[in-house]
Amino acid sequence: MEGKSQIIEKKQLGGNRPGLIYQSKDGINWDRPEIGYQINYYYFKQPLARSERPNILWKDGKPEYLFLACHDDDPTAGYFLKVGD
Repeated sequence: MEGKSQIIEKKQLGGNRPGLIYQSKDGINWDRPEIGYQINYYYFKQPLARSERPNILWKDGKPEYLFLACHDDDPTAGYFLKVGD
């Protein structure tokens, strides 16, 4: 990922969807999006909720954790995920 512009977002397509990551070498022409993170049920087997506002903790130039807000019965909820090696 180093040397590339990147955007990670939750597409507003209705319902609960995974977040997408876009990559570009020049910030103008973008590759096809890939899944950046899954829905909360994928990780926790909890009732489906909307995840949004992704933030990444970087360590030594590599992503280490992904933080997400989660809209479910507890409006203050959120979670974090360790990024795989």
